[in-house]
Formats: sequence, structure tokens, C-alpha cells
Amino acid sequence: MVAIAAFSSSGRDKPSHNPQLGIFVYILASAAVIGGFLFGYDTSVVSAAMLYMPDAPGLKPMDTVWQEVLVSISPGMAAVGSLMSGTSSDYIGRRKVILGASAIFTVGALVCAASVNKIMLLVGRVLLGIAIGFASMIVPVYLGETAPTHIRGMLVSAFALMISFGQVVANVTGGAFSYIDPYNVGWRLMFAFAAVPSLIQFVCFIFLPETPRWLYENGYETETREVLEKVYNGDKEWVEYEMAEIIAFNEDQQKENEKVQQSGPVIWRILKTPHVLKACFIGSMLQAFQQLAGINTILYYTADIIRSSGISNNHTTIWISVALSVCNFIGPFIPMSLIERVGRRIIFLFSCGLVVLSLIFIGVAFLLVNHDSAATYPGSQYGNNFNSSYPDAKGCMAYTNCDYCVTTDACGFCHDANTKQGYCLPASSNNPEVFSSTGSCTSVNGAIPNNFQWEKYYCNTRYTILPIIACGVYLLTFSSGFTSLPWVLNSEFYPMWARSTCVSISTTSNWVFNLIIALTYLSLTQVIGKYGAFWLYAGLTVITFVFILFLVPETKGYSIEEVEMLFMNKKQREEAETRRRETVTEVRSRMNMSESGRARPEKNPKLGFFVYLLGSAAIIGGFLFGYDTSVVSAAMLYVPEAPGLKPMGTVWKEVIVSITPGMAAVGAWFSGAGSDRYGRKPIIIGSTIIFIAGAAICAVAWTKIIMLIGRIFLGVGIGFASMVVPVYLGEASPTHVRGVLVSAFAMMISFGQVVANVMGGIFSYWEPYTIGWRLMFAFAGIPALIQFVCFIFLPETPRWLYENGQTERAKQVLEKIYSGDEEWIEYELAEIETYAEERKKQMEEEKKSGPVIWRILKTPHVLKACFIGSMLQAFQQLAGINTILYYTADIIRSAGIENYHTIIWISVILSVCNLIGPFIPMTLIEKLGRRKLFLFSCAGVVVSLVLIGVSFLLVGNDSAPNFEMSSYSLAGSYDPTHVEAESCRILSNCDSCVTSEHCGFCEDSETRTGFCLPVNHNDPTLYSSTGLCTNGVDKSNSSFPNATSYTWQKHHCTTSYTILPIVMMGLYLLTFSSGFTSLPWVLNSEFYPMWARSTCVSISTLSNWVFNLLVSLTYLSLTHAITKYGAFWLYAIFTIIAFIFIYFLVPETTGYSIDEVEMLFMNKRQRNIAMQIRQAKLENGKDKEKETNNNSSNSLSTETITM
Repeated sequence: MVAIAAFSSSGRDKPSHNPQLGIFVYILASAAVIGGFLFGYDTSVVSAAMLYMPDAPGLKPMDTVWQEVLVSISPGMAAVGSLMSGTSSDYIGRRKVILGASAIFTVGALVCAASVNKIMLLVGRVLLGIAIGFASMIVPVYLGETAPTHIRGMLVSAFALMISFGQVVANVTGGAFSYIDPYNVGWRLMFAFAAVPSLIQFVCFIFLPETPRWLYENGYETETREVLEKVYNGDKEWVEYEMAEIIAFNEDQQKENEKVQQSGPVIWRILKTPHVLKACFIGSMLQAFQQLAGINTILYYTADIIRSSGISNNHTTIWISVALSVCNFIGPFIPMSLIERVGRRIIFLFSCGLVVLSLIFIGVAFLLVNHDSAATYPGSQYGNNFNSSYPDAKGCMAYTNCDYCVTTDACGFCHDANTKQGYCLPASSNNPEVFSSTGSCTSVNGAIPNNFQWEKYYCNTRYTILPIIACGVYLLTFSSGFTSLPWVLNSEFYPMWARSTCVSISTTSNWVFNLIIALTYLSLTQVIGKYGAFWLYAGLTVITFVFILFLVPETKGYSIEEVEMLFMNKKQREEAETRRRETVTEVRSRMNMSESGRARPEKNPKLGFFVYLLGSAAIIGGFLFGYDTSVVSAAMLYVPEAPGLKPMGTVWKEVIVSITPGMAAVGAWFSGAGSDRYGRKPIIIGSTIIFIAGAAICAVAWTKIIMLIGRIFLGVGIGFASMVVPVYLGEASPTHVRGVLVSAFAMMISFGQVVANVMGGIFSYWEPYTIGWRLMFAFAGIPALIQFVCFIFLPETPRWLYENGQTERAKQVLEKIYSGDEEWIEYELAEIETYAEERKKQMEEEKKSGPVIWRILKTPHVLKACFIGSMLQAFQQLAGINTILYYTADIIRSAGIENYHTIIWISVILSVCNLIGPFIPMTLIEKLGRRKLFLFSCAGVVVSLVLIGVSFLLVGNDSAPNFEMSSYSLAGSYDPTHVEAESCRILSNCDSCVTSEHCGFCEDSETRTGFCLPVNHNDPTLYSSTGLCTNGVDKSNSSFPNATSYTWQKHHCTTSYTILPIVMMGLYLLTFSSGFTSLPWVLNSEFYPMWARSTCVSISTLSNWVFNLLVSLTYLSLTHAITKYGAFWLYAIFTIIAFIFIYFLVPETTGYSIDEVEMLFMNKRQRNIAMQIRQAKLENGKDKEKETNNNSSNSLSTETITM
């Protein structure tokens, strides 16, 4: 993202105060935004009107094609109108185009209201489309060129707000007029009402002026000043400033016009001007993405969507539409109130992220509606009154349930009231809403049999309310930024000479994609289902988020002439840098001075063998971290059934898995003080010894208690390594590769997880219940021993050595690190020396302040850094990563995989995904920076977690249903008095059954139905304790149908969606490891001053392990309480909070030395003082250098004279 300071085109200083607003600005804005009201009203009124028009005299019959054409012709013609309006507004002025638009609005409304056939209605909709195109392009331009700079964003947002208000009024008037003979009069009044505000706007603009920028460009200088005096309420300073801006900018444009007189039309000039072309492309894509998020699917087809969720009454449908449009109206108040304080980008990104989640929510809601709708009878049960040779009969029969059936234009559902089943039949061509053309819902004396109900547009379902709520959430989140910001930004992006054309192009883009969405929605739902359509829009909105994050600049605070610079290339921006104010970017550039005042060497040092050896040995700690946390996943497939360790219930499983992260928290805490006192190297050596002991104890464990002790040892070792290795690397590595090496530590964690799964797979073939799982734990002793040997010969970090009085040893270590590069050795030594002296002075001043932890609490900027670092580590765990890593095998098994070897090898593939991701930050971290990678990874994790939840929801819904109690009674071997029988029987399906520790599912593999039964606690994976799956029961003599085909399932269910959760877990691990894995460690190795580093890293690492413990200790219980999909959606919510936290609170540390980062957390006053000290040091250094040079010169002169 490019950041430039706001400066005047004329060189005149911008007035320091904001102008007072007079009545003129309010009148001008109010009249202009009526165009937004008409835009909203005329695009939304069709939703209510289309409930009645298809059956209105003169208009029926009206099939899907005619409905899509009547709805989509307006956005199609709006594209034409917006394209025409650009050239027109340049030629005749902005005001006259608005007058023309209001006149066309009036005529179009009256033509629609008076329509006597479909063709006439189509003509009216064409006129309304052209007018909408004019208004959507010209009103934001008019407001952008006329409004005072400090409220320009707010007024263009008000235009978007009025679009939403128009949509609300369209639904309210639709509801009101639906009671006035709706099939003959009501729908006409809905269209006619729009003529009233359009007439008001026409009258207002007869008296309102042209924009000052258009007036001056066309030679009306006196009129320009008069308009500015009205706009700025007579404030001379602002009038003169704006006048000078317009004159200067116009002169620049005239000079440019003279240079490019032979370049042809404006569009050709745009194509030949790279930064304007770039701006035009970005603006057009923002408008396209607004439509690709599916907003006008909701707005144009509101009534259809509500009806398809299960609402049958048209009046109810319209009033629900009113409630939804109110949600759409409330949202724009957010950007209106925050846009000039928070900025465009932040609001846009948040709105975009929430829209993705809302669209997924809508898709899930319609998926539930689909799965809960009545199933169709088999073809053999359609009866004698069904004529299969009737047109569309066989096509309708193919649909499996009511929802698929009513989505199709030609079919409807004949619901049998006695069962939750029915027939999918062709609709009657004369009365499609009332009868079928054949079958059980055919008209018999004007009626259908009592036990049948015809459903043409909706299905009865328990989830009717969910899609409606989801649509409300979507409209609220969309309108809180996505509605207005494409218009705001397009009104600001372009220079005067290209503004009209570029806004026309971008507006055309909006309407073209509007047309595509409107024209394809009904057809799309028939091809991929309603839920598929909304998930497609969600995928497109994810692309939008990435586009905004990387390509859209912040325009807040810049005048309309200044914004152009944001799109210029580096050379053009550098020419403007001399006129910049001191901004955050300038502060950061000044911060590149070193602590010692010494200039940083220009060239990066060459890396020698020593750095590679040091880095390789240190990151073995990451490998052990990853291996020992992940190996438990494969081992726990066998440990619960191993001799001496069984039986092992959920509590023991959770304790054995989670005791390691719990003790890691303890180890991380104690390692901080230990590494300060004894050094970083002894703590790493100590951790390797503990790793070896823990691996050996786990491998020989013969009881659960011994296993627990071994896991405790491993936890302490992991805690030591996770805290001290990043600190060791941060202090011992060269500045330019520090981020890469700490990222390599995180990558080795992932590599350790891969190896853990590979070794688990290999050892699972070697008597896994007695020997195999022991070898899985024992293998970790080998790399731990290698690290132990390496660190006997490796040195302590130079910073710790210097702080502890070992200056010569510190210099010797630096010589090895920098391969003898004297310039870098002297620079680093000077940095360490200066910093150590400053810390020493500070420590002398703070002798009475107590321990380090107390000093941290009393030092605000260090406390702030420590809080942020600790929260990053907490959020890493709250994103659920160790739920996936510790319980990989359980999760894969619950997705429907039965074979243990298959489960482990799938775990290997997933861990490879986790290994691939860290290469992204390793290669890009020093180029793109920490923040961008972190935000991108965070957003990907949110989407992945939501998709994992959706996958498990599908698995649950598709798993075999549990029989009713009557069927249990028929299975004679079932004992209803069993202590756990009732708690199992009440569970609804196989998935919820096997999730419970005490239950398993006895399933008929042929019919995919079964019984949820209590497990046999001696052999829970093989038998139930009662019912058809009891050990020894003779199924062949059972009177229950298909008794011999029933099989016992304790951990998994047969499902069509087995592959989905596994694929989504792979996506999750890929996105998580591409930033979330390494960046909390990288940032925590950089955030803190030397005196607080060990303690703060210990605290943050403790935070990581505490939340690791909480997540791992609660996952199994959480799945019992809120289901697997509920658990993953909860992690998604936590990750959204993490994204917000990172965006607002985490600074960029790329390019700063480890001793400079501290300043990023200081307040403005502290930074200014620190920078003054640095500047003084730099000048002092230059004076000393100058004095040295003079002395050398004098000596040379003396020698010359002597000779």
C-alpha cells in the first residue's frame, strides 16, 4: 500500500479549520441523493410486484424466462445509461444529466404503471434502467465535485444510504398496495409511486447550480467562485484555497492536454496513462465485485427467496421483505459515521469479510431447508392417476425432495399430509400455483384430495426462519460498507479530465455484472441449488477481500485532486516527496537510524557455514516441538486398547493429550528467568535432556500413570524449546535473515508433525497395540540427542554475553556470525554496546522498581508490546490448530474413515499441507512484511474453519437416522432399562450417536438406518451392551427385518461426504501454516527490549500453552455439547476477533533492527524524544568523523611540508 501525504496542487497550505456548513450544502445534497432513492426504489419494487404480475390480466402466463428478463432488463439498460452519461456530463454538464435522469424516471414509472401487456411493461423497465444508469453514474460525481472535502465521503455515502432507504420504501409501499386489488391495481401503484420523488428532484435541479469544477473547466470562472462561496458558506480562506486548487489543477490539465492533443479521445488518453488506467481498472473491479457478492440476487428476488424458505402467504412475504430492507437501510449509517475517521479501506475490508461469512450462513440455511424438506416417493408409488408420458413428468420424478422439485419452473410438490413425503409433479399450465397437471394433486371438481397439499414455490420445513435471518445478517453486513464504498472511491479516484469517462466505465461494470447476476440467479439455483449459488457468491467475495487488501489505497483526508497520486509509479511519487508533511511513513524512515548513531552498512553480510550450522541445530527444537505434540494423534488410535492402559475413557484421553501443552506452559514460564540467569544455550541443552527422558518414559509406559509422567516431561521440554529457541535465533542471527530463521523454526514444527505421522504410519504395521505405539514415542529421542551434541559446541548469543560482561566472547561470536565482515561486526557491536549502556543507566535509575516483571508493568510501551505478543499467541491456539493436530486421527475417523492405517496415511497428507504453508512466510516475510502475511493467513483460516463446520454439518445430516422407539421394541434383544439406553436412544442420528462416549451405532448397511445403543465397555469398538449388535446375539433368528446386515460403528458413520472434512482440513492447515504458524513466534522474538525480552517471551509463550491446554482439553467435550461443526464455527469467531486485533494493534516490524522495534510501541511524545536523541547521536557521529578526517588532512599537510 502506497502512503503519500496530502498536499495542495497549487502549493497553497490547506486551511487548518473545517468550514461551517450552510443550508445550501444540505439542500444541494438532499436533492442530489434523491437519485439514490430512485435507484433503490426502482430496482427493489419489482420484488414485491413480481408476486402478482405473473398472474395479472394481460401479463399471464409469465414463465421463468420472462420473469428474469423483466427483472434484469433494468440493470442491463442501466449499463447503457451509465456509459452514455459519462460523455454527456462532460459535454452538457452534470446538472443537466441529472435533470434528464429525473424526467426519464418519471416517464418510466408511469409507463410501467399503465402497462397492458408484457411488451409495454418491458418498455417501462427499459426506461427505468436508463434513468438508473444516469443517476448511478452522475450523482456521485456531482457530489464529489461539489461537496466540501471534509464531508465528501459522508455525502457520497448518503447517496448509498438513500439507495437502501429507497429499497425499504419500495417494500413498504409494496406491502401497503398489496391490499388494494393487487392483481389489477396494487402492482401498478407500486410502480407509479416512484414518479413523485423523481418529479421533486426535477424541480429542485432547475434551481441548483452546476459543479464548480465543471464550470471552471468550461470557462465560467465567475460562476465557479459564486458556487464555491455558497458551498463554503462565505468562508474566504476555504473559497480561495479551493479556487486556487481548481485553477492550478486545471492549468496542469491544459498543459497535459496540449502535450497529448494528437492522442485522440479521452478513452485513448486513459489507455495511454498508466496510473489512470490502473485507477480505472481498480474502480471498475470494485463495482463488479459489489455485484458478484450477490446483493441484487437478494434485492431483486427477495420475495422468491423468502417464499422458497417456506413462507406461503404473499402479504407475509412482503412484510418480511420490509424487515429485511430495514436491515439494508441501517447498515450505511456505519460508513457515514466512521468513514472520515476510520478510513475507507478498514470499513471495506470488514464489510467484505462479514459478507463472506453471511453468504456461507445463507448457503448453510438453504442446505438445511433442502435436507429437511419432504422426500419424494419412489417412482413405483406414483399411482394409477399419474401419466408418465405427460410433458415434464419424468423430469419432475427425478427430483429427490420437495426443495429440488419446487426450484424447477415446470414442477411442483404434491405433499402427502399423512407422511413427510410426496410426489414431484408437472404444474398445471393454467393454474400452476393451485394444481398439478397429472397425479394426486390434479384438479377434481376444482379441488384436490383432502390428504394432499400442492406446493409450487415453497416447502414446509423446520428451518424456514434460518434463511430469512441469514439474509438479514447479509444485508446488514453488506450495507455497512460494500453498498457505499465502491461509489465513494470511484468518485475520488480519477483526475478531472478522466473522471466522467472512468466513472461511466466503472458504473457500466457495475450494471453489466448486475445484469449477469440478475439474469442467471434462477437458472443457477436449478443447476447447483440455492445453497450452491450463495456459496459461489461467497467464493467470489473472498477474491474481493484479497483484491481490496492488496490493491485499493486509502483516500481519506486527500483532496479530490490529490488522490490521483496514489496510483502513480515510484518515480512520480518521489518527485512529490519534497512537499510531504511529516507522516508515519516519514517517522519510520527516520527510525532507520541506528541506536549508536552509526550508519547501517549498505550491503547485507555474506552468510557462512557457522550461521547455517547454528540455525540448523537450533531449529531441531522446533522439530521436537512438532513431533511430540503430533505423534499422540496416531498413537491414541492404539494406546486406549493397549495392555495395561485399557480401558481409557474420554477424560483420560483428554488428559494424556492436553497434559503436554499444560506442562509446556509451566516450562515456558520458568525458562524465561532461567535463560536470563544462566543463558540461552544452557536452557536449550536442558530441554534436549528432558526431551530424551520424556520419549523414553512414554515408550516404556506400562500404566496410564507412567504414560502421564512421560507426557509431562515432554511438555516441559516443549515449553523450554518454544520459548528459548526463537529468542536464541533472534539474538544470534544476522538482521536481514532473522525473520527467515525464526520462520524456519516454525517450519520445523510443521516438519516434525509430518514425520510424526509418517513414523506413526510405519510403526502401525509392527504389532501396534503392544510395540508400534511405543516406537512412535521412542523415535523422538534421536533428534533430541543430535541437538544435545550440537549445542555442546555452539556458543551463547552475543547480546547475552555482552550484557553479562563477556565482551570479548561476544565479539568472537559476532565474527563467526558475520563471517569476518568487519563493517557489520563493528556496527552490531556498537549497537549492542550502546543499547546495553542505555539499559544499564535505566536499570540504575530503576533499582528500586523491583523484579523485571514489575518493571514491565511500570513501562507502558513494553507492557503494551507484551500484551499484544501474548494475545497473538493466544489467538494462534483459539483458531483451533491443535484441535486439528492433536485429534487428527479422531477427526478423520469421525468423517467416515474406518481403517486405522488409512487414517494415519491421510494424517501424513494433511501434515504435508501444514509443512508446505510455512515456505510462504519464509520466502515473502522480508518482502511483503509481517502484517500482510498475517492478515491474509487469518482471513484464509476463517473461511477454512467455516467450511470445515459446513462439511461436518453435511456429514451429520447425511448420516443414518435413528429408529423410533417402536422399532427398538421390535428388536427383541434390546433392554430399555439399561442404565445408558435412554440417553443413547434420544440421539437423532449416527453422527450424534458416535460422538457420545457411551454410545455407538448399530447400522443396517442396506437401508442406512439403525439403532443408537450403549457400548460394551469391555470391547466398545466391537459390540453394544444391548440390542442387535450385542456380543453373541443370534441375528439370524431375529424377527427384525434385515437383522443380519446390521454392523457396529463406534467411531464413524457411513456418509456420502467423507472426503469433504478431510479436504477442508487440508485447506485449513495450508492457510494456517502460511502465516498463523510462524508469525506469532517471529513477532515475539522482535517486540521486546533486551532487559524484558526473556520475561515477555516467557509470558507470551505461557499464553500460547495455556490456551493450547484449554483448546485441547475441551475439544471432545465441546463436540458433545455443541457438535463438531459448532466447535469449528466457534473457532472461526475467535479468528475473526484475531483479524480485527491484528489489523488495529500489530505494527509492521520488517526492516528494523531488533533494538529499534521497541519504538513502535511508544507514544508520540516518547518517540519524539527518542528520535531527537538518535538525531543528536547521528550528528555527533558525523562531527567526530569530520574531525577525524580534518586531523588526517592536517597530518598529511605537515608530512608534506617536512618532506
